[in-house]
Amino acid sequence: MVRATKIYRYVMVVDGGMAPNPRGEFLSLATCKPAIRKSAKEGDWVVANRGSPHNDQVVWAGRISEILPIADYSRRHPKREDALYRLGDTGLLERIPGRAPWYHPEHDQQAKDMKGNVLLFDWQAAWYFGSQPRSWPQALEHLIARGQGHRVNGVKPTDEKTLVAWLRVEHSPGAIGLPRDGWEGPRSSMCSSRRRPRCNAPSPGRSKRSSPKPKRARC
Repeated sequence: MVRATKIYRYVMVVDGGMAPNPRGEFLSLATCKPAIRKSAKEGDWVVANRGSPHNDQVVWAGRISEILPIADYSRRHPKREDALYRLGDTGLLERIPGRAPWYHPEHDQQAKDMKGNVLLFDWQAAWYFGSQPRSWPQALEHLIARGQGHRVNGVKPTDEKTLVAWLRVEHSPGAIGLPRDGWEGPRSSMCSSRRRPRCNAPSPGRSKRSSPKPKRARC
């Protein structure tokens, strides 16, 4: 029985050029979203849209061309900015010292990063809009991701064909825009519980809603 192609969708809270990494000859998802990186297969699609109130804006989309274990990725592509982990002397994954120390400095963040695999997306079928997001077409609005986690259900048989056709009309594949939050992400909204506000912290000028304990954003 032929496995149906899946379209994974999620809300992208921070766009700092690391998850995904649009630099170089391909796009990669090597950190964050461990559930997607663990379960997705070659040929599946991953699509990320912004959070509320901009859920209708697509930040990036791509078809998985290759899947690598984390250690293999760092060995084969050591200069990639998101190649952050390697096999240590104990045979377990460890953070590479000095590599992007500002990114995911906490233990729980790194533990999530080290789950799953690394997903690679050939630029022939990957679109990174970044700071120039595109609005979901009406025919695909049922795929919009909202809230935490990811979505994979609710896909119609014609959705993949519709998605590809829409993307190709919007722009040729490749890196179209720059990361919305800069190449190192907004220092004021990295997913850290110490020193920096959480990812769901209100942006400057926006009133903060009263809440007993704001929930910490998840990758």
